[in-house]
Amino acid sequence: MAFSQKKAVIIEQIKSNLKFVLVGVAVLAFLTFGFIVAIGVITLLIIAIPILRFWNTYKMNKARNNSGKSRDIDDFIDVDYEIIEHTKKRKK
Repeated sequence: MAFSQKKAVIIEQIKSNLKFVLVGVAVLAFLTFGFIVAIGVITLLIIAIPILRFWNTYKMNKARNNSGKSRDIDDFIDVDYEIIEHTKKRKK
């Protein structure tokens, strides 16, 4: 075999191996990126879940505390009497 033929054979072998190497590198890059994204999502969940639980509890307690003040039955009765008195005056 001449030197140029050996060189051509070696170049063809490198080209065929290069395809496998590039596919392997692409797969590893994809898996690494996916792993990094998964770690980021898990970290965000670890941070966000306690904050959301606290916020939900805070809102529920705030609504529970305000419900007794704003939904007092006496307030509604007073408003009803005021409306009745006002309509009586308008009819006269």
